Amino acid sequence: MVTLLTACAGSDTPSEASTAPVATTSPALTPPTSPEPIPDAIEPASTTDEPASSVAPHDRSEELRGTPLAERASVRLINLSEDQSDLQLCVDSRPVADSIGYGDVTTHHPAALTSTISVASNGACEDESPTAELAARAGSVWTAVVAGDVSSSDAIITLAHDDVSGPAAGFVRVRALHSDPEAGPIDIGRFFEDREVIRIFRGLEFGKTAVASDGTDFDLATGYANLPPAPGDEGDFGALRAGSDHRIVELTGIEFLVDRTYTVYPSGSVVSGEPPASAFVCDDTEASETRTADCTLNAVIVVGDPTF
Repeated sequence: MVTLLTACAGSDTPSEASTAPVATTSPALTPPTSPEPIPDAIEPASTTDEPASSVAPHDRSEELRGTPLAERASVRLINLSEDQSDLQLCVDSRPVADSIGYGDVTTHHPAALTSTISVASNGACEDESPTAELAARAGSVWTAVVAGDVSSSDAIITLAHDDVSGPAAGFVRVRALHSDPEAGPIDIGRFFEDREVIRIFRGLEFGKTAVASDGTDFDLATGYANLPPAPGDEGDFGALRAGSDHRIVELTGIEFLVDRTYTVYPSGSVVSGEPPASAFVCDDTEASETRTADCTLNAVIVVGDPTF
């Protein structure tokens, strides 16, 4: 079992950080060719309005579940809105999952290729605030991430395309989605005792995945990177102000296993500390419409000025 990973080749200039050492016992660090990226959205086929269904909300979800995934989409919700402990996931103004507490992630639920995804805190899906519009490819799988204060206009829902193809053998597939409304753009990297750092993800803004990655097999459309395993337990994960050497937090307790797929959600409130900054790490490898992802809450240690 391999517990931690680092990005392959690639480094910052000496003014930022040096190239991380590589143990001679580690696997070859040249990542394999990725599968052809799947577009995260396509233009939906034109449709005509259908009469309102008389099917009850949850029954409506079950009705769509009978349609093969190859003919529809599928979406789940992770609740990273710290002020809400009892949310509903709504698809086209119909509740499909309820009692979603802070840090909870649902199973995937059927959705039409063009759908309005929203959450409700008062049981009224028709309020639809906040919302996100899904325009999906048939057979695609998605995560809706709600972050910020749902009771105000600060909350957002981000739709992230889940890559269910799995990593190449011996590698880890991982992405990060910035979910701390108080934090500005950040980079996520791995730090070594001699202050060397490899930035696994660059340029994460609130509600978005990374825009670049150092020396990794990176898919901009989905935010995933294929990473080789790291030799031993060297180095710690942490976050910096994007494009700078200023280290803000250390991410503790993160363990990745090869041949699995993960999402890291930096969340909480790093500036005010209410709630404390944290990182949810979800093993998405077996997540489906019948099984939730395995998620853990990892502590964050503030090691530098957190203001932006």
